Amino acid sequence: MFYKSIKKSLAFLICLALVLVQMGVLVSAAGSINVSDIDTNGLITISGNISSGVGKPVSIVVRNSSVDSNSDRLGGIRMSDSCISGENGSYSFRLRPTDGGTYTVKVDGNNGVEKLATSFVVASPIVKVADSVDSPGESSCIQASLNKGGNIDTIELTFSYDPNVFTASESSSIAGSEYFEVKSSQVNASGSVTCTLKKKKSLPLEKMTVCLVDFDIKAGIPYGNYTVSVTAAAKDKYGFSTSVTTENGTFTIQEVSPKTEARQAALDALKLVKAVENITYDNYASELAATENARTKLDYALSLNIKKADFANYPSVLEQAEAKLAELKLGLDALALLNGATSETIDGILKNNKEYFGVTEEMLAVYGMLENSAAVRDEIVNKSFTTPVIAGDTFKEKLALEAMRQINWPSMPTVLSALNSVLELDLGGAFAQLSEEQKSEVYRSIAKTDYATLDALKISFGQAVTQAGIITPTWNYNNNSGGSVSVMGSGVTTAPIPNNEIPSDYAKGFLDTDDIEWAKEAIDYLAEKGILNGKSESMFAPNDTITREEFAKIIVCALGIYDENATTDFGDVDAGAWYSSYIASAVSHGIINGVGDSLFGVGQEISRQDMAVMICRAYNITLQEENPSNASFDDWNEISDYAQSSIAAMIESGVINGVSETELAPKATATRAQAAVMIYKVIQNGVA
Repeated sequence: MFYKSIKKSLAFLICLALVLVQMGVLVSAAGSINVSDIDTNGLITISGNISSGVGKPVSIVVRNSSVDSNSDRLGGIRMSDSCISGENGSYSFRLRPTDGGTYTVKVDGNNGVEKLATSFVVASPIVKVADSVDSPGESSCIQASLNKGGNIDTIELTFSYDPNVFTASESSSIAGSEYFEVKSSQVNASGSVTCTLKKKKSLPLEKMTVCLVDFDIKAGIPYGNYTVSVTAAAKDKYGFSTSVTTENGTFTIQEVSPKTEARQAALDALKLVKAVENITYDNYASELAATENARTKLDYALSLNIKKADFANYPSVLEQAEAKLAELKLGLDALALLNGATSETIDGILKNNKEYFGVTEEMLAVYGMLENSAAVRDEIVNKSFTTPVIAGDTFKEKLALEAMRQINWPSMPTVLSALNSVLELDLGGAFAQLSEEQKSEVYRSIAKTDYATLDALKISFGQAVTQAGIITPTWNYNNNSGGSVSVMGSGVTTAPIPNNEIPSDYAKGFLDTDDIEWAKEAIDYLAEKGILNGKSESMFAPNDTITREEFAKIIVCALGIYDENATTDFGDVDAGAWYSSYIASAVSHGIINGVGDSLFGVGQEISRQDMAVMICRAYNITLQEENPSNASFDDWNEISDYAQSSIAAMIESGVINGVSETELAPKATATRAQAAVMIYKVIQNGVA
């Protein structure tokens, strides 16, 4: 029953269609087929309509009639496809031709009831030899011009030429190597070159030109016209030839006067040699080859007996380049000796070739002052440096660091003078204005120190110069009055304001201060006043060292001068850091300066003597005695010159005690407990 129903329905639809046609509802039109040109994407559009109307199956078969249909290449079929017709029976197919030749197109509409056919031609790839104009002794490139439309996989070329006129090389060059590569190239003595190119990627649609073989025209050939013929066989990926072409190219050899040729040779020589100052160890090999080539050309020009005026400054430029290369050769010879040196021979190689490594006699003198020079030798022995410059820089940097670590401060002037081209310290400006005593203090600060890098040394040197340049205060202290006002450095211009605010969340008594009775009272008092905090709610960490920024906060809180909006431009103070506003507040009141090079010294531990200096500046502590007693401390002479007056004032005021009856330990790092006691004593003695 089901099949009977389908048959009845189909019969009904056919009858209905006949009736509609008779009524003129379905409009019939003659079928059409059109082929477009190849577009920019290499596609051809085949379109039209079928008279049987909309909704009908349409199929297409496109063949290349130039291809052997009996081969195993799918009978020459290049494309087959199908679709359903649209409005008015329209259809459209797109294809990309893969070979040159004549293509036949067959379109079947309405299951083969309606048949349409046409054809179109795609140009085959061809090869043409470019015309050329050359001179004897010059090279000429044979070029092939390839048209779009062909699916080329390999090109086999045979060049035929007169061996009495041309010389060809097996090393074929290709301009356009992104599309082809040379698979083989062979020169026949009878005058032919066979070259096979392999496609790397598809050619662009526009005409493509590649340089295939370089020919030299032999010297002494008379001017005139000469030909080279090329037979090209282009094949697709299946191995089938898509085109075989033979073309002839004409080469016109012009008559060139010796004078013109000489000038051209000289000009070429000048182009081959760069400016002398640009020749370095890094481009030595390429510049050497270019200079040798230039010398050959220039010698040829000179052999023609042309007046030197015709060459302008070409020979002198070449001579300068050759002299520079000769100098670099000596440096490379010295480098070869250094790279092959042993610990026993390396010192002699450095001394005998110092100019090539950028090493001076003064540097070698400092090298001889080292107690242990093995550390420097080990940095360069058994290495393979690529240039003498790199080897010399490595030696000098290691020498500078070892000199700072091993040599004592009295020899620092000699060391800095010999090595400052490496150290790059600012020996002018603030340092030059220091007295000899102050400079000696700088030397003491940086000598016998193991710096990890030269940058670390620069920072330390800047700090030492800044501290050595602090202005010495007047000695005008009165024990009974609690201190009279005097300014150290830039000084404090406002009266100290104690901070009496007690934090509500402070739990009196840290758990780790019971064992340091000498500091417990000071710590508890300052914590109650909000002047300092613990490392946690219950732990103060009294024996931990204190940094410059931590001590700055304590002083600012003790004076009550904190300004949360204060800013500073020190390079190592981040605007969002917790300590930023405290440092800025202290700086704005003249309490603290940086350590040089626009740095504050964030993270650096503070010494006992530096803490004394900062307290004196904060509270304007000065001395009355002109010659305070210091005989009770054996290490008094270890105090830096810039800190002696401050420590003397702090001792007289009772703020500082020694670490023992005979020792002050001025350069020892201060602890959190010591800082608390010093500030507490200043406040309790009425200085604040």
